[in-house]
Amino acid sequence: MNDEKRASDIPEQPALPSHPLLIPGLLVVFVIIVLEALMLWQTNGHLTRAYQIVLYTGVAIVTGVLFWLLTPGSMGEVDLKQLGIRLGGGAAIGAAFMLLAWFLTDPETNHVVAPVPFGIPQEFTIHNQSPNDLADVGEVRTISGRRYLYAEFRSGHDEGILNLKHLRAGSAGFSTPSYQITLEGELIVIADTPEEQSR
Repeated sequence: MNDEKRASDIPEQPALPSHPLLIPGLLVVFVIIVLEALMLWQTNGHLTRAYQIVLYTGVAIVTGVLFWLLTPGSMGEVDLKQLGIRLGGGAAIGAAFMLLAWFLTDPETNHVVAPVPFGIPQEFTIHNQSPNDLADVGEVRTISGRRYLYAEFRSGHDEGILNLKHLRAGSAGFSTPSYQITLEGELIVIADTPEEQSR
């Protein structure tokens, strides 16, 4: 009897408050961090404006989720109103810092447009031979039919190398002339390597 009374006299310990969205929130943070790290790895840290927007958005979301998870009083029942306030407040803080970094940093790329060299046929493909110097290359055609080469330089670089591969006129095989393109829009021929067409 005494043992039963003593056991009944012991007050029950209150159950620890549970956070039903703790694990999903941490998973969201983990997935975003992994995706951002993969993006930085694929681009070697050279981010264009589009990539910077993705980075800033991811940081804002991670900041908002962590701010909500670590804020005292966020435990217990899910209150959508309080959830929105905490998540929005954290995201606003992260976005403010990222927006400040946006304005304080110089653009990572410079752009140039140069005319397609004389003698290059209508159909050709462009190959970026110096991706550490050139972030992107492409062809631009105007309504009047004029053709230009577009080159996007990485920050701190002012020249790069690209190839224009096309069919050789009057013979089998391809020609792949190499050009050095500069930030001033100059195209300098480096080499013209013929390639025999495989049979």
